[in-house]
Amino acid sequence: MTSDITFDHYVDRAIRDFEVNRYKRSKRNVYAYEGNIYMIGLAEGLYADFLEEWFAVFGKKVKVCFFEYLKADSRLFMMELCNFLNLNPSVYALAKLGIENKTIEPKSKRLHDWASLVNSKGEKFLRRHQKIKAAIRSVYLRINEAKGQRKRENIHETTYKCLLDFYRFPNERLREILMQRGYQRLPGWLRS
Repeated sequence: MTSDITFDHYVDRAIRDFEVNRYKRSKRNVYAYEGNIYMIGLAEGLYADFLEEWFAVFGKKVKVCFFEYLKADSRLFMMELCNFLNLNPSVYALAKLGIENKTIEPKSKRLHDWASLVNSKGEKFLRRHQKIKAAIRSVYLRINEAKGQRKRENIHETTYKCLLDFYRFPNERLREILMQRGYQRLPGWLRS
């Protein structure tokens, strides 16, 4: 896949590939798409296919969490997750929560690659020394974040409608699975 491909072209190609491979899709084998870079991007959003297997194996040990709720109230989200895991949620009562892994558009790819390598090699140390990590990240962002230069591509209405159509039935199935398991608080994209 080339770097100049548009999102619209990517979605169009992925949906066409799904239609050609309808048999594999009907088997609900999420691994059937691994060799196709177009299809895997859409297949990873077919959550019901994954969840059926996970619920079959792990039952009530599975908790489905939604990013929308983490974003809306991260403290409440983490406290509910701690309760599910039988962990003490009080650690989040006064914790300072923020965005730690925000995606940026770097000015220099070489500096970004070097910083990513340093971050990955020093991960254990940096996790134990959050203040040092925050200071290094702050300096890095001042030097290498390309503010206001990020090119965002708008989704064309036809592409948006194609994606809504593509995910309509899988999301209805997902909603059914979750509601059968007692989930009532669902994000907007899963409500009927």
